Amino acid sequence: MTRRCTRARPASEKRQGTKSREVGHRRCRYRKRRPAQVAACFAEIFSLYEQGKVKPAAAIVFPLARAGEALAALRDRRVAGRTVLNLRDD
Repeated sequence: MTRRCTRARPASEKRQGTKSREVGHRRCRYRKRRPAQVAACFAEIFSLYEQGKVKPAAAIVFPLARAGEALAALRDRRVAGRTVLNLRDD
């Protein structure tokens, strides 16, 4: 199922008397409203991981000196997974 995504307005932009249209996956809300369903989903995901059927995307590490490049990669959607800034020169 494909959902159409639109930008949700921050609270400061909401107009009085209008309904907020929230878009995207908000884990915290599901965790509060449907804890059993969230637990079942996590159990299924971890089961698939243990079977080797899913693998998390590797993190891409940028040194702090290349923070601008890291942000550009995020902006341009050139990275899949996490992007990490390394504060040390290890």
